[in-house]
Amino acid sequence: MVDDKEDEDALDDETLQLGEENMEVLRNKLTEFNPACDMDNPIFVRGMTFSGVEELRKALATYAVRNRKKIKKVLNDRRRLTAHCAAGCPWYMRAGTDLSHTGGFVIKKYEGKHTCEGSWPLEAISSKLLTEKFMHEFRDNQKLGLQSFAAKILREFKMCPNRYKLARARKAALLQIHGDEESQFGLLHDYGQELRRSNPGSKFFLTTNSVNDPSSGEHKEHLATVYWSYDACKRGFLAGCRPFICLDGCHIKTRYKGHLLTAVGVDPNDCIYPIDFGLVEVECTSSWEWFLTNLKEDLNITNTAPWSIMSDKQKGLINAVHKLFPESEHRFCVRHMIQNFQRAGHRGETLKNDVWAIARSTNIPKWKRTMDKLQVDCNEAFQWIEKLDPKTWVKAFFSDFPKCEMLLNNHSEVFNSYILEAREMAFLSMLETIFYKILQRQESKQREGMTWTGRICPKIKKKLEKFFEWSNNCIVKPAGNYLFAVESHEFEKDYSVDFKSRTCDCKRWQLTGIPCHHAIACCRKDNINYENLVDNCYTVETYKRAYAYTLAPLRGRVFWEKMNATRVHPPLYTKVMGRPKRCRRKAPEEKVKEGVPYFTKAGTIIHCSICGKSGHNKKGHQTYLL
Repeated sequence: MVDDKEDEDALDDETLQLGEENMEVLRNKLTEFNPACDMDNPIFVRGMTFSGVEELRKALATYAVRNRKKIKKVLNDRRRLTAHCAAGCPWYMRAGTDLSHTGGFVIKKYEGKHTCEGSWPLEAISSKLLTEKFMHEFRDNQKLGLQSFAAKILREFKMCPNRYKLARARKAALLQIHGDEESQFGLLHDYGQELRRSNPGSKFFLTTNSVNDPSSGEHKEHLATVYWSYDACKRGFLAGCRPFICLDGCHIKTRYKGHLLTAVGVDPNDCIYPIDFGLVEVECTSSWEWFLTNLKEDLNITNTAPWSIMSDKQKGLINAVHKLFPESEHRFCVRHMIQNFQRAGHRGETLKNDVWAIARSTNIPKWKRTMDKLQVDCNEAFQWIEKLDPKTWVKAFFSDFPKCEMLLNNHSEVFNSYILEAREMAFLSMLETIFYKILQRQESKQREGMTWTGRICPKIKKKLEKFFEWSNNCIVKPAGNYLFAVESHEFEKDYSVDFKSRTCDCKRWQLTGIPCHHAIACCRKDNINYENLVDNCYTVETYKRAYAYTLAPLRGRVFWEKMNATRVHPPLYTKVMGRPKRCRRKAPEEKVKEGVPYFTKAGTIIHCSICGKSGHNKKGHQTYLL
């Protein structure tokens, strides 16, 4: 704020030759309050003008906090405002509407001197003031915690209100950023039209449940399911990815809840490739059938035999896959299977390692050997494993058509974590966040592919380097006509390699399309570039085809075409007591503290060291006897 003396000196210039009325107007303009630069530390002067009483109230609140004064407004309405400080302090302000000159709100009388001692006016730090002051902080970090928020306020104002006021301020800031959660459902039809307009070929449709509101008697349509996909992702998946789809569902972490179903592919660099999405109320057989039906139609899948599906052992998902992809290979995530294995009572690192060895077996002899070892270690565990179909979880029985030996549904888990922040937002904000995350990912992958040199993708090169080290332990005997006999120091000692059919007895080459260490040893023997034997699905050219399509950005909401459709209301939900759960319950083996797994005593049965009975310890022995 410019000093009053400098203002008056500027107006005393005789060369201005202004009339008294113009001089007064100019004087008022020179003392106009500019909230962009003055609101941070307000300095008041007589004649200062404001756009309205609301602006003056905000400035007074900030002034009280900055100067540690308890300012009391004794007269406060739309046309007048009178404020004073503590009893005996001469500080005084009287302001009102100025109808004669500026037409705004002007300070008519002001005494700025304080004689009172400083205080801590926490009531002046309102949640509204905090929201406006720290809005940019929440835009940069929407997951800003209350503890970090309190630290920022303490540094700024040298005092901090209680956590309830902080929570209200954060909630109001997020509401301004994303809009009202309930009203966003009414914009879904407009969003779908904008998505189809900007990205032709993309799909977005929803279904609703008709419900009569007993309180108002009004007939309402409540959201039930939503399906959407992006044209660039579908085209890229069909052009450059293998026929392998990972399916999974995750929770929507808002008060309306719901499940987000996702289909994720594998790109030529063995990274995630999102395909399509669906929102359902619950994860069951009918919801998965609905989602997979739309997926088949979207990708124009008529023959399901070449496709492979990876998922967990969710019962509804298994039934839906068998119904809609009857000829497809259906693999189960081994990690989830091991969790069921341990819940059945078969615990311990030895049994766990035995099961992993069985799953990683790439040929029948190795599978039989690992199964025999499990039977020796624990016959009950062997009987449990024997009931499972090996085609769903053992590499030796996998189809070699998709060129993928994945045992885990990690790609779906990675994508669910990738959109974790979006899943905590209001529904329309979640859709927009997911869209722009994928848009930015497509663009970054395009630029990344342009920098790569060579024939194959970087992750595949790392695998080849590992196999190259393993090949040092192989002895090659050429047989002619691109046939080789390989002697290895493994349990299955002798292998035959055929370059024409690109096969090896270990079956790893057939499963992945990447030459195994036996084949690389043969390449070293005949001085052949083993990178040329890698399947075309891993090449940089295929990678560029997968990310050749671009998502066009959406326009702002004010530009969306208004659809004359039935208004969509939020999904029906039942409010439950307690704080909403944000994190899923982890299995005991998943709990890690500082990089080291740890186990709690929850669920363990205690025994008494005196009598040996369960249900109590020696401290409760006397109570037990009573």
